[in-house]
Amino acid sequence: MKRYIFLVCSLVLMPCLAAEAGVLTRLEEVRDACSAGVATNAAFDVSGTLLSYFRRPGTREWIVSVSDGTNVVTVYELNTDGIRAESIDDPRLNDRVRLNGVLYDYCGGLYPGYRKMELLERRPVGADANIVPADMFGASKPPRPVRLTGIVRDALRDESDPNFVAMSLDCGGESALAMVVDPWHEIDDPSQFIGRRVAAEGCLASHREGVRRYAGRVLTVSGGGNIRVFADDATPDVAVPDIADIRPM
Repeated sequence: MKRYIFLVCSLVLMPCLAAEAGVLTRLEEVRDACSAGVATNAAFDVSGTLLSYFRRPGTREWIVSVSDGTNVVTVYELNTDGIRAESIDDPRLNDRVRLNGVLYDYCGGLYPGYRKMELLERRPVGADANIVPADMFGASKPPRPVRLTGIVRDALRDESDPNFVAMSLDCGGESALAMVVDPWHEIDDPSQFIGRRVAAEGCLASHREGVRRYAGRVLTVSGGGNIRVFADDATPDVAVPDIADIRPM
């Protein structure tokens, strides 16, 4: 009986030991190892498409999300033990990147921290990324960069989570919500976008970091640099309804 128990325990522990001994090379492996919480200090070396990126409030360390077309993993810049991580100076949406680092423990959870982020290929977001609001709530599709084009009807800094600017877009009569990650308040006046026709590039998210939660999906945009304003269309005096004649009831 003791021998049988030992054999069963060995079979159960073997995957955990293998994960610690080897290098994780797939995003799915990184995700599963973090969920299991049994591979602290396991090394990973993965590549994927950059879906979101922003600097952490306070430390300015990068937080990036990458996808291999099926899985999405958020990876954190890791600066510990006197080691400074190597990062890309100007990451962009849809870049193909390589990340290597280790899984580390933080407040009882296991997270992937990169020691090096390397640019493999710079890939501008193409026309195939164009979507309409109905696509946001349709059948689930592999995570990828997308683009919404419409007129900004409202734009304001989120009063509950000031790391974000909320934008309501009118896309040909259909409404869509875009949340622009802006923890360093590089967008000093969100109202500048009201009435302008813009193209917002980002990724669809059913959940995200932050204090707010949403029913459905929103477009997560990594900074104002991914909001392109069309200079020759939808001037504010045309796009914003005139309420001058409205009187108190």
